[in-house]
Amino acid sequence: MQIPAIQTWAAKKAVNYISGMIDGKVEIGKVYFIFFNRIIINDITITSTDTTAIMDSLKTVYGQTDTLLNCNTLSISFSPSKILKRNHEIRQIELRDGSFNLQNETDSITNLSRIFKLDEPKKDTVKSNLSFTIKNLLLKDFRFRLNNPEKYENKGASIINFSMLDVNNIDI
Repeated sequence: MQIPAIQTWAAKKAVNYISGMIDGKVEIGKVYFIFFNRIIINDITITSTDTTAIMDSLKTVYGQTDTLLNCNTLSISFSPSKILKRNHEIRQIELRDGSFNLQNETDSITNLSRIFKLDEPKKDTVKSNLSFTIKNLLLKDFRFRLNNPEKYENKGASIINFSMLDVNNIDI
């Protein structure tokens, strides 16, 4: 399964399954699995599928976007020997040339929590002991936006306005 077209097809099947579990849509471009320790995914986008009047109002009044995450390249490096031992350690995740848009939709709900249903009560399911450890996270040429209209208080021109935070060219 070293052919990128087959890798991309299989990954898109998994992404469609994930999209069905969230209140959003996940899309990807090409996928490369570099044996034995790296996955590269190009053109990742996570968008909201909510079309309520509240969302339309937030888009019009505050310029909110449907896009939670947009990233040109996601690279994940891992240790195959540790995975075989059921130790899910990710050596490194690198996100290149992308943006993350965190938006408060109400005073207690963000687009992140709504899309991934983080505040919903957990259904009775079989508990999994699956967990991951990420040793390194790299962001290259990244952008973070926070749109938080519920919390804005004008305290003068020299005070940071955390209701419309926009940080560009992040390299950490």
